[in-house]
Amino acid sequence: MGVKVDIRGPVGRRIPEVVEFVLRCEEAGFHGVGVHDHHSGTDVYVTLALAASRTSDLTLYPATSNTITR
Repeated sequence: MGVKVDIRGPVGRRIPEVVEFVLRCEEAGFHGVGVHDHHSGTDVYVTLALAASRTSDLTLYPATSNTITR
């Protein structure tokens, strides 16, 4: 049984930048990436969907989400 390591994505970046970060994480062998739900206007669920469409073996999830502003 190997060690599974996840990482949190950058905060407050544009969607294409976060997706590129996710792709690099998959290439580096990470198990998963948590994407931060930031009030800057970047939608975490759109970002996750786009990243999922371009990855094949990575666990993706919202790292945090603000239920009040959501």
